[in-house]
Formats: sequence, structure tokens, C-alpha cells
Amino acid sequence: MKKIVIFVILIFITSLFVSAQQSLMLNTGKRLYVSAIKIDTTNILFYKNMKGKVKWVEMEDVFSWTREDSVEVLFYKPACTDVCFRIDQMRDYLHGKADGLEVKTTGAVITGFVVGASSGILFPVMGLTIISPVPPTINAMLFGVFRPKPEKNNIKDKYKDNIHYKEGYSGSIRRKRVISSIISGGTGLVLGIIARNVIWTN
Repeated sequence: MKKIVIFVILIFITSLFVSAQQSLMLNTGKRLYVSAIKIDTTNILFYKNMKGKVKWVEMEDVFSWTREDSVEVLFYKPACTDVCFRIDQMRDYLHGKADGLEVKTTGAVITGFVVGASSGILFPVMGLTIISPVPPTINAMLFGVFRPKPEKNNIKDKYKDNIHYKEGYSGSIRRKRVISSIISGGTGLVLGIIARNVIWTN
């Protein structure tokens, strides 16, 4: 019943949207590019993504909304006395995370795949199939150990001395590199084992 009600509301509010190029910043550091938003009386924020699909998110999960004129509308309500300072810190940190998520991790993808594929081919040949997943796992862990330097990842000039932005930026890139390495390493491992079996049987 709840899903039906939400579906009806989605259809109804679609016609109420005012189209524009905008973005939402979630408290998780995820940036959503949207063309329109609508705030419901039940503290639900409905938005239309760039593909024209209407989705929703709870207001308590939204930090801010940046309008088409670049004006930021703040929804975040910190539980502290030093409100302005806390908001500025959170804003910079979340923008750092969001920008970090948009950085390409090509190096981690390629390295993970090569290490995984090599392990899938070489270790079974040596009769050590059981430890084939170890190298790609270690490779992913190394991406998590070493903190990326924002200065080497085209950080924006206005944030070069901002510790909160840099913390979110570095942490976001590091997490993305680890995930990319795990996925590409696993893919490479499977393909390497398959390739080895094909070559071996032929």
C-alpha cells in the first residue's frame, strides 16, 4: 500500500516541477545532478534526475540544494552551538567527497585487472590455485593504505589550504580506488583462470 501511495505522489508531482540545471548534496557526500526538485509536506524531497526519472530522498539525508543560479540552499541542521563553523566544515568536507567520487581511477582499474589476470594464469600453473586471490587482494589493500595527495589529483585552487575539503577528497578517492581495484582484480582473476584452462586443455 505504501509503495502505491508513493507511486501516485510521484506521478502527481511530476507536473509540479520547475525544470532547471541543479544539484543535491547528500550527507553521504554523494552529489546528485537534477533538473528539478519538489519538497513534500512529509519531509520527502522528490527530484527529477537528468534522465527525466522522478526519485525521492528523505530531507534529513540532504545537506543542500544548489540552484541553477549557483545559490546554495542549506537543509543541514547541525546539533551544535557553533552553527556557522560546523556548517562550513561539513560543506567543505562533503564537497571534497563529491569531487573525489568524480575523479577517474583508471590506474587502479588497470593495475587490479593485470594483477588479477596474472594470478589467475600463473598460480594454477604452479599448482597454487588456492592462493590466486591473494595478490589482487593485497593490491586492493595497498590502495587503501596509501592516502592520495589532493595536490596530485587536480584539486581546485580555492581548496588547496582547506583541511576539511582535502580530508573528504582524499578519503573519497582512496575508497573509490580500493573498490575499483577489487572489482577489476576479481574480474581479471576469473578471466585469467578461464584463459589458463582454455590454453591448458588445448
